[in-house]
Amino acid sequence: MSDIAPNVDAPQGGLGGLKRKASESFNAFSPTQRLMMGAAAAAVVVGVLALSVFAPKPEMTPLMTNLAATDAQAITTQLESLGITYELSAGGSTILVPADKVYQARIDIASVDMPSSGKVGYGILDNSDLTSSEFNQQVNYQRAMEGELAMTIEAMSGVSSATVHLALPKNNTFALDEQKATASVMVKTNGNGTLSSSQVQAIVNLVSGGIENLASADVTVADADGKVLAAPGGVISGGGGNGDNQETTATFEATLASSIENMLGSMVGKGKAKVTVAADLDFNSSKQISETFSAPATIAPGEALAINESVKSEQYSGTGAGANAEGVLGPEGSADATSLGGAGNGAYQLDERQVNNAVNKVVEETSKAPGAINRLSVAVVVDEAAVGPDQITEVQNLVSAAAGLSPERGDVVAVSRFALDDSETEAMQEAIEAREATKGADGTPLWMYIVGGVVALGVAASFFRSKRAKGSGPVELRLHELPPANDGMIVVDPELASPEPALAAVGARSTASGDRREALGDLIDNQPDEVAELLRSWLGDRRETPR
Repeated sequence: MSDIAPNVDAPQGGLGGLKRKASESFNAFSPTQRLMMGAAAAAVVVGVLALSVFAPKPEMTPLMTNLAATDAQAITTQLESLGITYELSAGGSTILVPADKVYQARIDIASVDMPSSGKVGYGILDNSDLTSSEFNQQVNYQRAMEGELAMTIEAMSGVSSATVHLALPKNNTFALDEQKATASVMVKTNGNGTLSSSQVQAIVNLVSGGIENLASADVTVADADGKVLAAPGGVISGGGGNGDNQETTATFEATLASSIENMLGSMVGKGKAKVTVAADLDFNSSKQISETFSAPATIAPGEALAINESVKSEQYSGTGAGANAEGVLGPEGSADATSLGGAGNGAYQLDERQVNNAVNKVVEETSKAPGAINRLSVAVVVDEAAVGPDQITEVQNLVSAAAGLSPERGDVVAVSRFALDDSETEAMQEAIEAREATKGADGTPLWMYIVGGVVALGVAASFFRSKRAKGSGPVELRLHELPPANDGMIVVDPELASPEPALAAVGARSTASGDRREALGDLIDNQPDEVAELLRSWLGDRRETPR
């Protein structure tokens, strides 16, 4: 009898022992198991990456915009104390928070009296007391109006900040000359942006409409570069200067050319005609006032219609000067000795009549808006394969009518036939068709179906391979109860002591080359519990082991 002692490794300490144990544990797995473990680890890594990339992120929405650096710092500090995540954008002037927390965040920020933008509004009037002088009240009112107007202008798209100054005259009832209110506005745009003419006009209207007795002609608007956008009594221009005029001209030319090209395309075919328009527009504005007078219609023809009439009559009669009439002082201050003596009779009479007749008066004020057409030039190129030489005149007439050309303005139109190069158009069309061909009926790209099919085939192959490795079923292992040992000897059933029946069964069922060692390895991989119990029975271990 020989004792069989299990080979138990002595515990190893340190990093080397752990590394050796890990290596031995890893080598204990079969190649198939190692492959499955690697695939599972790769799947976990890919899943984590996919979740980090494609997982829905919280939608961020602006909490506050156009903030100064100090205000942004105060708000972010408050958000951090509240545990609310945030993001900065627009150079740190805009704070973004999750959309589901924006309202609560605004309430929390307002509760701590932030931010302080430096602009005052009507809230400054709440701090007035009874001891304030009339001058202080007037100044506070003016500051409140300026702050409110500035905040209103800053709400416009493209405006970063605004400053408004008002010059309000004192309300004096006994003043002989009425003084007018004036206003000046300084605006700063976002980045390198400019204000359009319509935006400048909107600023002028907002300021003039918000102040009593302030005419729009008395409002001055300037940008941060010192350019006057609206001067008192002047023409309003955009921040882009002539850029607005050029943009308007380009838009007009493109719209007219597209309209003519679409008309010709429906006749000669799409892409068979090209149209170019050159327009000379007049952007000057003028105002003309004319007065017309005419005689009104009366009841009696030929007679004037009197509005009012006045009659004055004077009459005088009497005798001349008597003998007692004295002379007049001479040049030297002495009385003239000339005698005015003598008698005479005199008479005076004045008859005067003044009539004011009615006159019709018509005052006509005409304003000429900018954008009038000075001259138009239209050039048309048609494909010679689509339009014959005898059709050029007809095409020219159609283009002239569609563009509204006027010979009095000197408008011209030219139509020519050439062989157009449509290779680029055909290439684009082929690309679009190829893209549509690579999509399924539901619009999904075909490559997604291909990838999905390959993945499905791989999963199916792995499943059938594992089924094949397991075989058609487990090998039946016969276990017998061993009789009690006599005299310390271990009695082993001769039938069980020989592994030939089990190996034969394994070899019969194995799909490998028939080698017994490989079949035994497959048996151990597929039925480890049964093999372990069989080995225990061979070794005579009669103790009941947990499974």
